[in-house]
Amino acid sequence: MESTVAEQLLEEDGVASQGPGGEPRSYATNRTLVITGLMFATALAALDGTVVATALPTIVGVLKGLPLYSLVIAAYFLTSTTTVPLYGKLSDMYGRKPVFMAGAGLFIAGSALCGLAWDMPSLIAFRAVQGLGAGAVIPVSLTLVGDLFGADELDERARLQGLFGSVWGVSSVVGPVIGGAIVQFFDWRWVFLVNVPVGIVSAILLFVYLREPKMHTRQRIDIAGAVTLTAGVTLLLVALQSGGRGNWLSSSTLLSLFGAVAFLVAFGFIERRAVAPVLSLALLKRPIIAIPCLVGILCGGVLVGFAAYVPLLIQGAWGSTPIEAGLVIALSLGWPLASSRVGKLLRNYSYRRIVAGGVVVILAGSAMLMLALLLQVSDNPLLRVATVVTATFVTGVGFGSSTTTMLIAVQNSVPWRERGIATASVQFFRNMGNTIGSAALGTVLTATLTPVLLASANVQRLAEQLKAASPRAGSDPALGPVNTLFDLAVRKTLEPGVRLEMASALSGSLGWVFVGVLLMAAAAVLLATRFPKLESET
Repeated sequence: MESTVAEQLLEEDGVASQGPGGEPRSYATNRTLVITGLMFATALAALDGTVVATALPTIVGVLKGLPLYSLVIAAYFLTSTTTVPLYGKLSDMYGRKPVFMAGAGLFIAGSALCGLAWDMPSLIAFRAVQGLGAGAVIPVSLTLVGDLFGADELDERARLQGLFGSVWGVSSVVGPVIGGAIVQFFDWRWVFLVNVPVGIVSAILLFVYLREPKMHTRQRIDIAGAVTLTAGVTLLLVALQSGGRGNWLSSSTLLSLFGAVAFLVAFGFIERRAVAPVLSLALLKRPIIAIPCLVGILCGGVLVGFAAYVPLLIQGAWGSTPIEAGLVIALSLGWPLASSRVGKLLRNYSYRRIVAGGVVVILAGSAMLMLALLLQVSDNPLLRVATVVTATFVTGVGFGSSTTTMLIAVQNSVPWRERGIATASVQFFRNMGNTIGSAALGTVLTATLTPVLLASANVQRLAEQLKAASPRAGSDPALGPVNTLFDLAVRKTLEPGVRLEMASALSGSLGWVFVGVLLMAAAAVLLATRFPKLESET
């Protein structure tokens, strides 16, 4: 009787309830409103990433926490990464809707808590709560696109992915400007609170209009796998953070590395025997899924390099305002423009050519960013800013074409019952690249910046002054003074010579960070050339 009612609802809306082979599919009593809700969710994720990334330098300046800068980003990516496979599996077992609603609730709560944070440790903790929600919202939204538009609607799905990219792009373009304006003219806490109303609207639309066949597969949830994976990645991040301060041979760093290896090895053994593994190793043996996952790790690191460290360069090293830092991030302009063209490209070119071409464009954009570092020594600020705008735009074009194509290829290669975990696997490895890339690049920044500042008499004199005024502000003799570059009110009071010395040191360290970004992009190109052909192309 329930299936009959479902079929009637679908006939009214013109959406099929079953995929190929009679498999159940998610559907909508009003597909337009469901898509609108998913777009709101996409906008929510975009706003969180771009608003926060642009505002973080100012937040760090206010909370005096540059040594913990990378952890604010890494904490979010950690929880949003390690939970993605679990949410993907749960969506295959119990349906997309309940998993999405739970994730949206966590994300909204985490955003509200971030707005109440009183110091850097509390902000890091609440960002982790946000990540727990994002781990469900983002992959389930992408999976639902595959559900609502089947393999026989490839053009429609590709166009929708492009439309989603456009929504993401608009939010990302507006996001940095909003973030810069908020921290420059209002309280930085509103950077996080703006997520709350957007998340509520998205959740209401999907709760009301999304329908699914009753899916309740009685399988044991792989809790052991989720716990060992989370513990392993967490300890790896702790080791990277500690080692970045020159403590690679300390007992805490070595113990963290040993623990990370032990937990990740245990995770591998658990997944081989799990009835419903949180991350299917058998699925990852398929080249059509393995290559996008490996490319995703590297591209995730490139993406976080642009999103997190370009604002540091512009605001800290070049002395611009948060609004100016937001305005020059053109990554989000190129992404939706390229994504919206993927449907037409797929009618004329193979998946492999589009993916490989897109990653090559990412490499070109990363090389342009290095050029911007070289140009900063000139007296032409317009030229160096124009170079950053071009580099981020070109990189966005590469991401828009390659990531959309890989996602469509993966979803077309699996049946409905595996689509959730397949989509989540791709998202997991991309987030893993964000997580490890954030920590690794933060390690490079700290390791290269610390010795330069410790050797500067002027900077150490400033550190003593800060310590006398506020013990917490001057607790780190190397990185504590650099916090002043991101606090607009304090930056204006610095002696020009000291400010220039710190900005130059920061710029030099960021140069090494962007060398790491360039190397990751080059490795991604090599992997992308191994992207296999789909059966439909042979």
